[in-house]
Amino acid sequence: MKKTKILRLRRTGVLHIRGGLGNQLFQLSALSYYSKYLKFQPIIYDFDLTLSQRDRYFPQYQNFNFKNFFDASCPPIIMTKFQGFLFRQFLKLPIQGLILDIQDMDDLLVNGKKPPYFFILRGSFEEDRFPLEIGAFEISRALSTNVQLPTKELSEVAIHIRVSGYGELSVSERRALYRVSERLIYLGHKRIDIYSDDVPTLVGKVPLKEGLIANWPEEHSQLSPPELLRALARYNILVSNGSSISRWANYLASASKNQIFINIKKFDTSEMPF
Repeated sequence: MKKTKILRLRRTGVLHIRGGLGNQLFQLSALSYYSKYLKFQPIIYDFDLTLSQRDRYFPQYQNFNFKNFFDASCPPIIMTKFQGFLFRQFLKLPIQGLILDIQDMDDLLVNGKKPPYFFILRGSFEEDRFPLEIGAFEISRALSTNVQLPTKELSEVAIHIRVSGYGELSVSERRALYRVSERLIYLGHKRIDIYSDDVPTLVGKVPLKEGLIANWPEEHSQLSPPELLRALARYNILVSNGSSISRWANYLASASKNQIFINIKKFDTSEMPF
């Protein structure tokens, strides 16, 4: 007697991926985390990214072997352009009940419940647990392709400051940078490499203790986001005002060194790690 095949519906979660590379990587790592523990098929929707008017915000994750982020038994699927177009029309419908954020997903995990058979995952997901779950070596493997790095000698310390979209440095950020520079001078550092997404805005406006030389290599401003991430991971000390690229550089650095990471937005001298 011929056996009848039973079709089983598989739960599907679509990640609505957005933002720059650092944000994209947080979203991808969250998709990996939730699809592993809630057991659903991860699908990536990136149509909005490909329509972006800001060239540097195109879906740069495609330069990487980001499948290293995911469990081998459940690799992600990327929508084709046509599927993405259809899904964009679908997003215009009143479908709020299908959109789940980090709190919704965590509630499912905590309560041991299953997600809907179809849902959309949306949010920034900027939490350490997602990349830490993946592990530094897997991150390194995923981000190792098509990345060229500057060959010139580096300082031991880098500052990476995100300016665009946020205006100039705040008073508290300026104060924190100066106090960090005082400590660096005390420890014998003489030079610091400075990276930023808006170098012209910051040149001459980063407050450093006298005696500490600010290095602004021209090639730094030409780095693509993947190259910047790799470059920042090579420093022993990384100072940042909390950009997601800096945070991913710190995760990546832990694959080969114990990089000290200082977020000046959460700066407290009593907790300075050096």
